[in-house]
Amino acid sequence: MELIYDAYNASMSGTLATLGSFARESASRKIAVLGSMAELGSDAPAMHERVGAAAAASGLAALLVGGEYADDLARGARGAGFPQEGVVAFADGVQAVAWLRANGRAGDVVLIKASRRYHLEDVLEGLRAAHV
Repeated sequence: MELIYDAYNASMSGTLATLGSFARESASRKIAVLGSMAELGSDAPAMHERVGAAAAASGLAALLVGGEYADDLARGARGAGFPQEGVVAFADGVQAVAWLRANGRAGDVVLIKASRRYHLEDVLEGLRAAHV
């Protein structure tokens, strides 16, 4: 499993650009772990829905969503045609790591993207610890 970690800062435009780049990655399967974006104001739900829709168009095998706007990310992905069973909500990094350990495969590329507030470095460290 290869990891792409970009969870220090996240804006809608940055996350959309990251997903666009991620869509061009070569992998047997692509999985995105998206935490919420912070400090977006009253437009935050709509922005998260837009990101969810972009994630759905990124050729993902699975989309893990977490944080305050996880439901909006999921709604955007499902509204763009992403399968219901492909969206997995997680409450914290421990849950995301558990899902990835149970479902990840050799050859997968996993994008980890969120605002720093959501501590997705826990996902990165949890996955690294599993391979030590």
